[in-house]
Amino acid sequence: MLLQMMLKQGGAMWWLSCVMIISSAIGSFVTQDHAQKADGPAALGAARGMRLLTILSTSSAAAEILLSPVAGTLTDSVGRKPVLLASLLTAFAATAGAAAMPTVAIISASKFVSSLSLGMFFLSAGTMLADNYRMTPTKLAAASGLLFAIVNGGFGLGVALSVLLPPSVRQRYIAGAVVLLTSVGLAALAVPETLPRQSRAVFKVPRFNPFSGARLLQYDRRMQLLVLLASLLLAPLFMGDTMQVYAITQWKLNPAQVSQLFTAMAISGVVANSASGILIKTMGLRNFSLLATASSLLGWSGFLSSARVALVCTAVGLLGTARTLGAVTMMTAHAGKLGIPQGQVAGDRSNLIAWLKVLGPIIYGQLYVQGFKAGAPQLPFVLNVILMLVALCLTPFALPSIAQVAGS
Repeated sequence: MLLQMMLKQGGAMWWLSCVMIISSAIGSFVTQDHAQKADGPAALGAARGMRLLTILSTSSAAAEILLSPVAGTLTDSVGRKPVLLASLLTAFAATAGAAAMPTVAIISASKFVSSLSLGMFFLSAGTMLADNYRMTPTKLAAASGLLFAIVNGGFGLGVALSVLLPPSVRQRYIAGAVVLLTSVGLAALAVPETLPRQSRAVFKVPRFNPFSGARLLQYDRRMQLLVLLASLLLAPLFMGDTMQVYAITQWKLNPAQVSQLFTAMAISGVVANSASGILIKTMGLRNFSLLATASSLLGWSGFLSSARVALVCTAVGLLGTARTLGAVTMMTAHAGKLGIPQGQVAGDRSNLIAWLKVLGPIIYGQLYVQGFKAGAPQLPFVLNVILMLVALCLTPFALPSIAQVAGS
């Protein structure tokens, strides 16, 4: 089924998604390495380097809050493909600039711009998927699962490739620029436009609204429940560096062990999201979401104990990494039934996620700091357990049953 979906899209979209994630992972690795090594006049040292990376992550998420509604409106007016091409060209230009002048300032600017490009790319790519599958939620969930699997796999592959590439920062960025330029050509030639001209809306610059994601709450009760459920399930994705800090300080893991932990989590994401299509077809969207959320609850519960218990619980609760599929898929499908333009929905959803990117690291970081002072550094994981419990209770009300999907 997944192979048929890839062939239906010509394979190009999946390749482009993988390339964008690989480039992002390599760029992230290069930026950290360049910023933290004290081996040149522009080097920052570890402490200032990490501070810079934190500022870049927060500021790019804040910029995404402002730009996502505009990008969503653009996809509804000029089409999905132009926005997709613009995101790829912007990522190429940023990477080429870093290759031409690999200073800390230019590389930092490149990381900022590339991060925004990545968000806009997946906004337009997600809208294209919605155009093809929004009337059949199970197929949309399967296609989204494949996309999430590629994201997980691409990130792991990017980290692995960054070690194999030449040690020169310039050469790494040159390699990334070449791959991205190839992707621009592939997108131009092989990715079809999914929004017919007669369905396009007249472009109107959206009013300045940093909380455009809240517009999703103005619709019916089902959409409100879906937005709440999606927020609960997405929140643990934006813990920032809390998990890494916890693993090093509380579990006393060395860098190699931390790398293995995150690699294992990436692999589990590939497996879970790849299998989601078959499981959703068999179990239905609601039952799959309940199982995935329960699996995530088990995984986060393991983090309250030790590293070994956490790994065992995460392995048993493998499907937990696919917990967001049901809520995000049904937001798209239900918006289609309500007649909401898919670009607008994608932009508002991206705005909501961007707020989670900004607030998540702050909330989880403060929970760890205050919990550490009180002798309970595992408080961030307690929050995740609570979020999963609430999501479990909410899922039967937010997601339709198999009979409801079949009758819609």
